[in-house]
Amino acid sequence: MAAFRESLRQSHDDSEPVAALGLALALDRRDEAEEARALLADRDPGDARAALSTETAKQLCTVAPNECEALLALGLETADPVAARAAWQAYVAAGPEGPWVSHARAHAIASLPGPVGRGTSRSQRR
Repeated sequence: MAAFRESLRQSHDDSEPVAALGLALALDRRDEAEEARALLADRDPGDARAALSTETAKQLCTVAPNECEALLALGLETADPVAARAAWQAYVAAGPEGPWVSHARAHAIASLPGPVGRGTSRSQRR
């Protein structure tokens, strides 16, 4: 968490959106979704697809390639819920036994339209 915060403070190039997405994902995984959304609204990483397609982002993603799917998914949730759901599903498929799979599945379900999606509380989706 501290590393993401420091990276965000020091970044002034195309690594800034990656740092913002990374910190937002870390916050969201700690059940601090409101703070994560506020961070993304404040820092506005722009189009997550574009932010994660830069050479800098690609280099950063080599450390944990599957995590870039989660960064993409979180970054797309507001602008493109369908693409976000596909990215969350790709994250789960790439590491179905990973420690954050239930988190990703909850986000994928939340992106569904209707009563199962955004209108459902997080505890009901688990």
